[in-house]
Amino acid sequence: MTFREYYMAPPYNLRITNETQPLLVFQMRQQKEMIEGKLIPELCSMTGLEDSMRADFNIMKELTSHTILPPE
Repeated sequence: MTFREYYMAPPYNLRITNETQPLLVFQMRQQKEMIEGKLIPELCSMTGLEDSMRADFNIMKELTSHTILPPE
């Protein structure tokens, strides 16, 4: 089964439009073993904060209230 067929089947039902794009290959260590994964760039999205967002005190304050929880 190809990646294209895998993502076209349920539950994903996604159509990959660019068949010549390279796969993003990553490796991570989980405990003592190395795990390799492959991602299709077309199905990935950027995450994180832009510099303008980091500079905005109100955004950072709101973000902190959701990400830093009290000990109890």
